Amino acid sequence: MSKNAGAVRSIATNSAYSIAAKALIIGLRLAYVVLLARLLDTADYGLLFYALTWYVLFMPLTAMGQDLELAKSIGAGSPDAADIVSATFTMRVYATLCAFVAVGSLGWFLNPDDQGRELLLIIALAIIPRSLTVWCHLVYISSETTRYVLQQDLIFRPLEVALAVAALLLGGTQRPSHWFMSLPGPFTPSPR
Repeated sequence: MSKNAGAVRSIATNSAYSIAAKALIIGLRLAYVVLLARLLDTADYGLLFYALTWYVLFMPLTAMGQDLELAKSIGAGSPDAADIVSATFTMRVYATLCAFVAVGSLGWFLNPDDQGRELLLIIALAIIPRSLTVWCHLVYISSETTRYVLQQDLIFRPLEVALAVAALLLGGTQRPSHWFMSLPGPFTPSPR
């Protein structure tokens, strides 16, 4: 097998895993949004998506261009790749904690009602695992091991949906803290 054929096979395989992971996310997101629209009243649905706009605003700030640096260093087989992976992880953790503090404190002081404050604190907490998951996905993609992205999504994305649906069906429309599992998980636009 020529080197070119191996490269084409790697690209095709990794693309197939990426497409499958995206299809899974889109399918779950569609089903979930329809379910939310049916289970939540207009005010709660609006409040949820108000909070998700905070998530969408702050989530990209946790990345700080790391995807390009990871792809360049890992993809080129740089001898410093392990150090760059470690450094980007450290930067991601600090940026994520800053986003957590920013969303939590701004949400607390700029929101007049307790329900909105509570929900934005939940959003602030949700940024932490999602940001670290996105970093893991970047490392998998950069190292051409996208099968791990799909494996991770096949396990955790349906689990997030199941827990969110369970929380909503068990009376989660009462207060935002009861629908914390419905946030933001796989159902918000990708920060990339």
